[in-house]
Parts: sequence; C-alpha cells; structure tokens
Amino acid sequence: MRRALAAVACVLVVSGCGESDEETPDNTTTTTSDGGSGGSGGTAVPDGGAILPCPPGELELEGGLCQAPGVPVDGCAAGFTHDGNGGCVPIRPAAPCGPGQMASLGETSCRPVAPCGTGTWGDIPVGPGTQYVNQGYTGGGNNGSPSSPWTTVQQAINAAASGTVVAVAAGTYDEDLTLDKSVALWGVCPGAVTVGASGGGTGIQVTANASGAEIHALAVTGGGMGIWVQGATALIDQVYIHDTSSNGLGVDRVGGTGADVTLRRSLVERGRVTGVTTWGSTLVVEDSEVRQTQPTGSGTFGRGFSVEAYGNPIVGSSVTIRRSIVTDNHENGVAVIGSTLVFEDSLVENTAAQPADGLRGQGIGAWRDSGSGLRSSVTVTGSVSRNNRFWGIGATDSDLVVERSVARDILPEESTQDYGFGMQVYSAMLAPSQRPTGSIVSSLIDTVHQVGLPVVGADATIETTIVRNVAPRARDDDLGRGVSIEVSYDNMESATGTVRGLRIDTTRDIGLFVVGSQVDMDSVHVTGVRSRVNDGIFGAGIAYATEVLMTQHPSSGTASRVVVEDCQAAGFAVAGADVTATDLVVRDIGPQEANQDFGDGVVVSSYLVLIQEPKPTQLDLLRCTSADNTRAGLSVFGATATLQDSRFECNAVELAGEPVDDLPFVIDDLGGNLCTCDGEALDCKALSSGLAPPTPY
Repeated sequence: MRRALAAVACVLVVSGCGESDEETPDNTTTTTSDGGSGGSGGTAVPDGGAILPCPPGELELEGGLCQAPGVPVDGCAAGFTHDGNGGCVPIRPAAPCGPGQMASLGETSCRPVAPCGTGTWGDIPVGPGTQYVNQGYTGGGNNGSPSSPWTTVQQAINAAASGTVVAVAAGTYDEDLTLDKSVALWGVCPGAVTVGASGGGTGIQVTANASGAEIHALAVTGGGMGIWVQGATALIDQVYIHDTSSNGLGVDRVGGTGADVTLRRSLVERGRVTGVTTWGSTLVVEDSEVRQTQPTGSGTFGRGFSVEAYGNPIVGSSVTIRRSIVTDNHENGVAVIGSTLVFEDSLVENTAAQPADGLRGQGIGAWRDSGSGLRSSVTVTGSVSRNNRFWGIGATDSDLVVERSVARDILPEESTQDYGFGMQVYSAMLAPSQRPTGSIVSSLIDTVHQVGLPVVGADATIETTIVRNVAPRARDDDLGRGVSIEVSYDNMESATGTVRGLRIDTTRDIGLFVVGSQVDMDSVHVTGVRSRVNDGIFGAGIAYATEVLMTQHPSSGTASRVVVEDCQAAGFAVAGADVTATDLVVRDIGPQEANQDFGDGVVVSSYLVLIQEPKPTQLDLLRCTSADNTRAGLSVFGATATLQDSRFECNAVELAGEPVDDLPFVIDDLGGNLCTCDGEALDCKALSSGLAPPTPY
C-alpha cells in the first residue's frame, strides 16, 4: 500500500506533455522537454529506471562476466583459507607458540626453528676445509679437526678460509663473534647452540669484508644487537635470534654500500627497540616470524620491522617480506620511512601501543623521510592485517598498493581512543611536489572504527573491495563512516578517487562521503548505514558535498550502476557539488534516528548549514530508480536536477522541491520519466511543502 501523504501544496514541475518554461509563484523554475529516450513529449517510459548488468556492487568484466568485491574465493595465499565472506584468515596453531618455537603460515602445531639431527655435528654440510667447534672437548691439541676441535667459535672463524664451513657442536658459547670473511657458520641446531655474550656487544657482527657469509641453525642472544650485517651480502637461515638488548637483526649501510641480506625460516623474538631494522639496505625475509619486540626502558618503540632511509646521500631501504608473520610487537608492526616495502602472503597482527604514551600500534605504516623528503612505496598482496591499532595498513605522503588483502578487527589508538581505520592514504606535506597515491583492489576492510578507508588529499583507486562493520569513534561515538574521500586540512589538497566494484555494508554516519573532492564511481553498493550513535543524525548512503570548514572546495564526479538501500536520512545526496548519475537505484531510505525525520531517496541541495550563501549544486540523473523511501523519491532544495528515463515508485512524495533563500529549485524533465505505485501510474509532480534538506554536516 502507498504510504499516507501529509497535506502539501502541489506545484507542477515535471509534466507528461510539452510545456514551456515558467516560473511559479514560489520562485520555482519549471522546465520540460520535447522528448526523451524511449518517449516523446515527456511521455514516461513504462519500464524506465536503472539498468544493472550485474548484482549490486559487482563489477562487469569483458564478456559480460561479473566480479564480486572482496578477495576472490581462489585468491587467498598459501597458508590462508577463504572465510566465505570476501576475506582470508591465516591457518595458525590454536594457541601461541612458546619461546623458541614457531609455526609457519599453514602449520597448525608449533615446532623448533630447525631440527637437530643426530650425532655431534647433526646435519651440518661438512667438507674439506671445515673448521669444527665443540665447547665440551677437553683433550687439548686443538686444531679445528673433528677429533681436536676448537672450543670457541671465534677461533674457528679466524682459522677458516673464505668459502668454508664453521661447524659448531652443542653448547652455549658466551662470546660475541665477528665474521670478517665469507664463511658459512653452522650450528647443529638452534635448540642446542647459542652464541652471544651478556655484555653490550653484538652477538654476530658481519663486516663489509664478509660478503657471501652465511649463518645457519643456531641461536643468537646477547647484551647488544643480535646480528649486525654491515655493508655485506649475507644469508641467515633457520636462526633463532632472541632476548637481545637492542635490535634483533640490523642490516646496515656502511661507507656508501648497503647490506643485502636474506633472512629465511628464522625466528626473531623479544628483541628490544626493533626486531629487524634496515638502514639504506636491502632485505628479503621468507618464511620467518618476528614477534614480541620489547620497547626501550622508557617505554617507546618495540617495532617488529623498521625499514629506514640512511646514508650520505640518504638512500631508502628495499625490503620484501614473504610468507612471514609479524606478531605481538609494539608501536608498529612494520614501519617504512622513505623506503620501499613489498609485503606478500604474510600476516601482521596484535601490534600494541608503545607503553610510554599509549600511542600508535599500526599494522603496516609508511611515511616520507623527514630529512631527505624521500617518499615510501608499499605494496601489500595476499596478506592479512588484524587486531592492530590506529590503522591496519596506511601510508602518509607515500604510495600504497593493496591487492587481495584484508584489514580486520582494527582497534582505536589506546590513549586517545581515536582512529582504528582499516586502511588509509593521507597527504600531510605542505605543497607536495608529488601527491600520495593509493590502489586498493580485491580486498576487505572489516570490523574497524571511525572510518573504514579515508583517502585524504590523495589520489586513489578503489576496486572490487568490501568495507563493512565500521564502528563509531571510540572516544565520543561519532562517525563510523565507510569510505571518506576528502580534503586534507594539513595542506588543503583535495582528493581524487576512481571507485569501481565497491560494497559498503553496516556502517554509520555516511557510507561513502566525497568532501571537496572529485570521485567517479561505478558499480557501487551501499547498504545498512545507520545514524551516528552520539547524536542520532545522518545515516546517508552516498554524499558529495562542498568542504565547508576551511577551503569551500566543491565536489564533483560521476556515479554509474550504483545501488543504495536500507540507509537513513538520504540515500544519494549532492550538496554543493556537480554530479552526473546513471543507472542509480535508491530504495528503502528511512528517517534519521534523532527526530525520525527526513528519509529521501535522492537529495540535491545548495544549503550547507555552515556556509551562509547557497552553493551551486547540480545533479543530472539518467535511468534512476528511487523507490519505497520514507519521504521523497527526489528532493531538490535551491538546486538543479535533470531527469531522464527515471522511475519513482511508492515514495511518500515522489518529487519535492523548495527554494533556498532567493535561489529557486529546478527540475528539468528530459523525458521518459515515470511515477508509479502498486501498478498505478501517477502524475510526476513536484510537491512543495516546506520540506527541510538533510544537512551535509
């Protein structure tokens, strides 16, 4: 049944036959067309309205196939399983592994870092020239042979020729080592061999003269850094670095030469300050885990990875992390500063704030280097960021690419109770010579806070992605927005966005908000947006608006094949913007919670509350379907809307218009429009009844 209408004064705006333009007494301009697509003389098209080749939010591909948003069912990396709802979850043991134990992604039980093998030398690949070490040998005549081994590791390193093996039997070798030649240092296994002294030195120092050195199957601890590679090429494999007083692993640039290190099948546990740091160097990490990094004595840092620019001139680091786990660290899981990171098929989780002030706790974060201005570049593929703080994956003044990845269960910053974003691309630098860029493709943002995906003063592409379950800001119950593409108040730069195949579900405030920016969207589905918790207002699906606080930049863009349903206050709103919408569906828009008012399908308004003068506003609608909305199918407030081949069904008021101050409303009929309910054709007339526009802020 059609909803009962309040008493209204009716003014003809869109008619079914050709009429000349006229100004009505209420300062409303009326324009009609001589014809339109599918009809002539303004005659409605019986089956007019939106045409959608794919289900809502699915992107049409070549050949007519449709791609659902989120990680594809076959898109999870090895070691992860699909959750059946657009995301991937890591395959892990039911309980955390104990000290010295680890489980690679895909393993469900904990194990030692490496097996010990049998015999004194286990599985060490001994051969000609091997220098043997056995702390327990007491026979004298030490010469590095199996029968008369050295009793300290450094003796064996000093005696070894480049390219040979140093084989270390079981024992705790309380000595800091220096590798200054290309030897392969092998322990019988990390559970049986430990090197590193308790003083302030480095457990194993690999100097620039030792390029080609290898470290295998032992544990390293000590009073300083665990392993420090300085300007050399090195392989570290099946090594357990733990309980160091400084960084677990340092990869350092020396004398203009960066180190080049591969860390493979290893565990870095309970380092201090940072688990792994690179300074102007190259690092590849595979099948490894970095966890439980401790903060400084003053309660700062505790990062898993710190990827830093360094040198004179300053050079960025290049780090690749594959099939690895970064867990239970502080301040940042992976911090990238003026450098490049590839994070592939990996997991970053459970990053806590630094204890000193309760700040940060990001999963993966990228920033430019403040000294040199070098930007960072981060690529995240096939990975999961979960149970981190502040944001799951984010970049400031840098470039971010995310593909087939998940950010979920992101918590607010501990001390401020702000933030909790899923992903973020942000511009903060004044007068940036290069704008930050972001590309989020086939990914999922789920169960986050404040804003699921803010794009601030940056250029972003968002494609085949899901944003859902965005809770309000924890400290004041404000916001809860799905995606916000907006002006940066740090540098007054507008944002731009290309959005294709996006689904936003179960958020608050506004599902997709474009503020003082330019966004083109295609195949977007917004559903389940509710009013804000703190004041009960808004709940709109999609809104384009002028930025009202500082810049007054207008918004603009195009929207095609967009579906907005089950939202509040307004479905598709344009306020201080110029937008063209094609194949738009807006339905089941209810009132906002505060006063049970509003509830319009499509809103076009020049009224922006915080700006006294109305802002020019225009929406061109082609093939729109607006149905079953609580108040108006289309409402126009001191603005201009054009309609063609559109359908308005069973709204309380199909078309409504109001002037704003001295600015008239204009609804321009280009033909082919239909108003109907329960199979009964209605006159498409605009009703002027003193309706108030939903406010954009």
